[in-house]
Amino acid sequence: MYGFMVTLVFPDDMDDASIDELVLGFITMLEANGLSAGGGGERTFEFAVSRDGAPATSADRDILAQWASAHDGISLSTSELIDLNDA
Repeated sequence: MYGFMVTLVFPDDMDDASIDELVLGFITMLEANGLSAGGGGERTFEFAVSRDGAPATSADRDILAQWASAHDGISLSTSELIDLNDA
C-alpha cells in the first residue's frame, strides 16, 4: 500500500478545543478526497495517509498542503510516497 507520512504541528498557544476541531476537519477532508489516515498525537500529530483502493499520489499530498495553508499557524510536512507496509 503506497501512501505517505504526514506531520501536523499546532502552535503552543492554540487551545485543545481548537486543535480537536482542526484535526476533525483534517480527517473529514481526507475522507472527502478518498483518503484514510492512521495515527495521532497531542500537539504534534503523525499520520500514515493512503488512498482507498489505489496508491496515493503527489496530487494527494498537494490537497493536504492546500488545506494546511488555509489554517494559520499549522505546520504540515509530508514524506515522499512510500510503501506504508515498510514504514
